[in-house]
Amino acid sequence: VEFCLQRVGLEGTGGRMPSEISGGMKKRVGIARAIVMNPKYLFCDEPNSGLDPLTSIKIDELIRLLSTRYEAILNSTHVLLDHHLAMNSLGCSLSRYLALSQKGLKRIAELEALYKVALEQQESIEALRYAHSAKGIALQIGAETLGQYWASLEENPEQEAFIKLSQLRQATQNELGKLQASALAH
Repeated sequence: VEFCLQRVGLEGTGGRMPSEISGGMKKRVGIARAIVMNPKYLFCDEPNSGLDPLTSIKIDELIRLLSTRYEAILNSTHVLLDHHLAMNSLGCSLSRYLALSQKGLKRIAELEALYKVALEQQESIEALRYAHSAKGIALQIGAETLGQYWASLEENPEQEAFIKLSQLRQATQNELGKLQASALAH
């Protein structure tokens, strides 16, 4: 538990009661609770709701840090979709973000097919170009894990990556579907 509290910047606070900590600290405790069981995926739904802008930025930074640092330490946790960060970066509404993300995932699927053909034909420069484009689109729409995987393929193209790429793209698509259903329900 102390290790997880340390990961979210709350070392030494394990004995405090919920009424004794701020809203931002409660969010970080929630993240620590989520990672304590060493999950394969970390789903963050509305991690910034109800927070002031400064604390919201800190939570975004924490999630981004965990998606890289925690993966390096425990090699298991991935943030699939950070729609808040992407919406802030793109400067758009949720409905516009959902439309852009759907188009982005469709283009990533096309690039995935082109990447596969380029590798089969041993056109490594073309394969790198497709990987770079797919990475950029994934990161723009907040699909951090998918973007990181494409980044690794930029450095080390591999033929066996297609199953993993397809799984990550589908998992991201599923998260977008949940987000869209949630938006329609509200």
